[in-house]
Amino acid sequence: MMNANNVYLNQMMQQQPPQQQQQQMPIGNQQPVFNQQQQHAGNFQMNMNHQQPPQHMVPPGLGMAQQQQQQHMFNNTVPQPMQQKPQMYPGINQQPHTPNPMIQQPTQMNVQQSMITQQPIMPNLQQPSTLNNPDYHPVLKSPELMKHTGWELQMFLATVSRNVMGNEGTAYAIQSVIDLTPQQLGGTNVSSLQNELSNSLVNATKASLIELSSSTAAHDENASSSAASANQLMSPQQGYASPSVDFANPSSMLMQHKKLTQYNIDDETLHQKTDGDDNQLWHVLDLSNIALSMVSDRLMNFEFLNRLYLNGTGIKKLPKSIKKLSNLRILDLSNNQLTELPSEIGFLHNLKYLYIFDNHIKTFPWEFGFLISLQFLGFDGNPIDQKILDLYLEKNITGLIFYLRDHRPLIPLEKKREFLELDSHGEVTGNTASDIQDLTALNPKLKNNTFTLLSYNTLCQHYATPKMYRYTTKYDLTWTHRLELLKAQIEEYQADVLCLQEVEAKTYEDVWEPMMTNKGYKGIFFAKGRARTSAQKDAKKVDGCCLFYKKDEFELLYHKECEFGSIWMQNTGFSKTEDFFNRAIGKDNVVIYCHMLHKKSQKKVWVCTTHLHWDPKFNDVKAFQVGVLLHYLRQLMKNHGYNDQQIESNKVPVVVCGDFNSQRNSAVYEMFHDGSVNKDHFDVKGRDYGFLTETDFRHPFNFKSSYEDIGELRFTNYTPSFVDVIDYIWYSPNNLRVRGLLGDIDKEYTDKFIGFPNDKFPSDHIPLLSRFEFF
Repeated sequence: MMNANNVYLNQMMQQQPPQQQQQQMPIGNQQPVFNQQQQHAGNFQMNMNHQQPPQHMVPPGLGMAQQQQQQHMFNNTVPQPMQQKPQMYPGINQQPHTPNPMIQQPTQMNVQQSMITQQPIMPNLQQPSTLNNPDYHPVLKSPELMKHTGWELQMFLATVSRNVMGNEGTAYAIQSVIDLTPQQLGGTNVSSLQNELSNSLVNATKASLIELSSSTAAHDENASSSAASANQLMSPQQGYASPSVDFANPSSMLMQHKKLTQYNIDDETLHQKTDGDDNQLWHVLDLSNIALSMVSDRLMNFEFLNRLYLNGTGIKKLPKSIKKLSNLRILDLSNNQLTELPSEIGFLHNLKYLYIFDNHIKTFPWEFGFLISLQFLGFDGNPIDQKILDLYLEKNITGLIFYLRDHRPLIPLEKKREFLELDSHGEVTGNTASDIQDLTALNPKLKNNTFTLLSYNTLCQHYATPKMYRYTTKYDLTWTHRLELLKAQIEEYQADVLCLQEVEAKTYEDVWEPMMTNKGYKGIFFAKGRARTSAQKDAKKVDGCCLFYKKDEFELLYHKECEFGSIWMQNTGFSKTEDFFNRAIGKDNVVIYCHMLHKKSQKKVWVCTTHLHWDPKFNDVKAFQVGVLLHYLRQLMKNHGYNDQQIESNKVPVVVCGDFNSQRNSAVYEMFHDGSVNKDHFDVKGRDYGFLTETDFRHPFNFKSSYEDIGELRFTNYTPSFVDVIDYIWYSPNNLRVRGLLGDIDKEYTDKFIGFPNDKFPSDHIPLLSRFEFF
């Protein structure tokens, strides 16, 4: 029985005019190829099964001699008589194909029907004024570019853009509709439709990049061209080749998987749902080849979009609000009247393919240095500045992006973070100061009854890798530069108590301890658990937490450094559950407990600092770690003279600070803020941590975030993929109150970056500072 899709296709076949059949162009087999038998492994070519390409498939503006040379390149031939070749699959590297007897072969009728349903593709010619302009087509003045791998890729994909994507309205949407399996079409053969789809711009880009990567790797390994050719596996469904994999070697399979998946457009993070788009069913908007007078700002409210096609619309300008489309992976702006690109495109850090073929663009803004995910930038057909072109030809797209990143102008920080004064009711008084000492001078009566505390994740140098922080300039990421900025920040704030996270053991010994000792501080450091199981040399590279206090302000009464897993293991009353062994025990995060006497007020206070596990997939482990921290804090208090009544009535001043890697909807936040965690909270539901789970992680303390009265900062961690508050200073409001805070960073400044560190802020976290009053 024929289904609806089959009927629809048959109607299309019957309605198609006969003359259109004569206009069919053999584009189904146009694919890039790296013929390693004829030339360098990186050279980029097209294979047309030795069919002569239609005239318009040659890049416009070439002279007759150049066209002949270009046609030979597109045909993957040299000027010699054509030879017959075996039947081949359409793809990048054409491999001989022997029909599989287990698969039903298409009948002559099916083949004819598939040819009839293939719609003619009319060339999308550029404006006559640019056809023969060497500024728009550098190959006209530099024919040797045809042998340059990067520029061959530009020319090929520009040709695909002009002739495949540049003729019908909503061209991308049409191709998506016809991308149906034979089963969906009731068994109808749709090989020609799939072939046409495989030549779409996006698929051709992905296939070309994979082939380029594979061929370059083979060349770097000095593999012979014959061996490299034999190692290509053809996938007729996908339409691209991939290197062979030694299935007996697991590491080979993993490396091959990594190589292919790095070019995935729809990666696993693409459709992660948030609170705002639970019901969002579409993420692609295709307006290609539809005449538009302008692009409305309202379009930029579709922040869920991951693909936006505006090619062939005739637009002359893009709104700055395009910055809001931070989820975009593909943006096609080809064949328009654009003379410049807004700098805000540089903030689309998830963008992988950006097509701007055939416009009037001369240069790129320095913000393009933030396009850390960009794999291809198509700009043939634009009068690009020669310096930009030379950079691309010499260093490819990655080198060009890094050049723009490293040569950006300095962005001044016009407004420094201000210290805000709060009254005894937690209200902002309106008094501000650029220095904490100036703020103290406004109310000298508080001097003997207050102290300041700073918490700061300094970003350990071993984590600050160029791969992880591609958006940070090479110089700004160097440890020498970042360390100087960190030291300057610490000196500027002059806090009475400093709690630092992600401090390397050797850096503590060589830098922080000598420096802070000279400034009148005394410190405690405790590395993560792996330091105690590593060789001495390796142990020095492990990071941990440290706490410094001014000796003139505090006397240390007691201190204890612990690893969460060890606390749990040593307590015989805690059941060792499956979740504890499978999820928590391997996390070697630590906590430092200090019991101190404030000399001027003669008040005692407990100060704890920690750095919880980072992975959001283990939020239950973070809740476990805080549960252990608070349970053990109570035990330490009892060991030092505090009874249950004092603890439960919250008469003991306590401050717990650090990097909790937990947002405000987390179980960790709920535990501090509410005193327990709902058993149905998504972080802990279904998990079993024995005593903690049975009591809903309940604890006797009353905590409040030091920034709660004025509202949490906009962020404490600032990266392209994550901007939120995960660092806190929790305190006991029954005997401490906040009288001063270090305010937010100027939004006008942060809006010019996609993340820290940079030349002003040496960590991806920002420091928190509170001034507490005993009462």
